[in-house]
Amino acid sequence: MADYWNKYKVEVRDNMATYGDYTGVMLLMGISSELGDLWQCAIHEIAGQGSNQEDREKTLGDILWYIAALEIHYSLPSSLYSRYIGTPMNLNPKHGFTLLSLQTDINSELGEVSKNMKDKDINELQFTVNKFMLSIFNVFTYYNTDLLKVLKQSVDIMKEELIPETVDHNKAFIEASKSLAEMQYEEVVMEVKIDNRRSNKYVGIIMNAYGEEYRFE
Repeated sequence: MADYWNKYKVEVRDNMATYGDYTGVMLLMGISSELGDLWQCAIHEIAGQGSNQEDREKTLGDILWYIAALEIHYSLPSSLYSRYIGTPMNLNPKHGFTLLSLQTDINSELGEVSKNMKDKDINELQFTVNKFMLSIFNVFTYYNTDLLKVLKQSVDIMKEELIPETVDHNKAFIEASKSLAEMQYEEVVMEVKIDNRRSNKYVGIIMNAYGEEYRFE
């Protein structure tokens, strides 16, 4: 279902941020970070700390987001394996996957992607991104996870994180500050939520004053 992958890339293109010459390395570091989260889910399950299916699906969706962003940034054609999106991926003995083999393949292929990016070898980069995407698909197979479902969830998350243009956050912030001043609060702790992957990096502001929390999202 390559058509769905192409539509997904449109959503990613509309939401991704660019950082000039650093865009590629930002995307690569993002994948590395998400892979750490993926293996952490496996560690928790092996250690008997419960299933992390929901966290794993979110992480896999983020990894797919980064793969799509890589294809967009380097103007690569959609992966050959995107045609398999939506087809059943049930594990059977012929697959022969183990967590060790999956981790070995994924880490090795990400290293190749990094090298091709450094060497600016677009043909080899396309080849290694294809291999990397297949290995990520193998993770879906290993955990019997619905790839199409995860992609749809990823799109929903992107849409939820968009800030409605009708909301004037500057005005809301000023009004909240005045209200806090009128209540004679002398200490205010602010947390700004930012997602650097998005073209609109702003996610929201959380203000804490003497135990009261004010959210602007």
